[in-house]
Amino acid sequence: MGNNDTHNATGRVFWIDAVRAFAMLAIVWSHAAGAVSDCNVTPALGMYLGSASLFFMTSGALIFPVRPSAGTFLRRRLASYLPQWVVFTVAYVALMSITGIPAIDDYRFTNLLKFAPLLSPWEGGWFLYSLTGLYLFAPVLSPWLATASRRGLQCFVALWLVAGFLPVIGGVADIVPGESLVAPFAGFAGYMVAGYYLSRRPLSQRTARQRALFIILWGAVAFVLGGAVYANAAQWGYERVLYHDLTFATMAANMLIFGLFTLIDTAPAWLRTAVTWFSRHSLTIYLWHLLIIRYVLVPSEVSPALIFPLTLVAVLPLSALTDKAFAPLNRRLRGA
Repeated sequence: MGNNDTHNATGRVFWIDAVRAFAMLAIVWSHAAGAVSDCNVTPALGMYLGSASLFFMTSGALIFPVRPSAGTFLRRRLASYLPQWVVFTVAYVALMSITGIPAIDDYRFTNLLKFAPLLSPWEGGWFLYSLTGLYLFAPVLSPWLATASRRGLQCFVALWLVAGFLPVIGGVADIVPGESLVAPFAGFAGYMVAGYYLSRRPLSQRTARQRALFIILWGAVAFVLGGAVYANAAQWGYERVLYHDLTFATMAANMLIFGLFTLIDTAPAWLRTAVTWFSRHSLTIYLWHLLIIRYVLVPSEVSPALIFPLTLVAVLPLSALTDKAFAPLNRRLRGA
């Protein structure tokens, strides 16, 4: 996958760490901006700045094909974040109950708690629920990926992209998207397959013509077609669906971003070190950042321009300390 400089001393792939670092910075920025502004510019930009689904793509690039048994694979994966997930979920639910932020009526809050084993009771928790679900599905998907041809993978990704139009179609037509011809291809698993495919055929190993076609195709779907649909979204009343990770514009933008990162061939040692550190702590940064923004900085009425940098100043040391504190328990659960 390119020059050996993309790998550091621990065997990590630099461009994958760079994707994670970029995605985490984009997520923190979008949540920081969204916390102080109702302007539609922020969610519109969120379609193109990368999202949490880039983490699903990096997971697909790293875990397939699944080598150990399904039980061993799941134990090792869950052990790396399950304790943190439980602790932060309890913390967020408690803060929601005490502060009333975000505003939520008692009936809905009770239902969120009731169905917590299947659906996240707090806004940002959807990512860990989806990630865990993908890990549960990975051992089932892996045998096909191990034998799939390049054309087979391309067809899967193409049908997955077509399924990305279902939310928009559902917004303008009286249909049930789940009954669509391409409904089986809709979902976050497509991001994992796409990440696996692009890691096996990175742009760095393609011809200049193939790179150009990739950039033009996914760029056109994301920006030209996505922009045109977005321009009419308010008229038809489906603007909110365009911000979802499983809508075609966001899917195409993430494909383009991920593909461009596979072009990274080398980087200075200091940058590799910084990006690797950020990537290693990215999950805990995700868990901390909403808490800091929503329950510390916004109530403190700090300047809107300072929320993003202050969030980073707070979450970076907190994440490092949190990961260090949980490391012994994570290792014990992993069986290491």
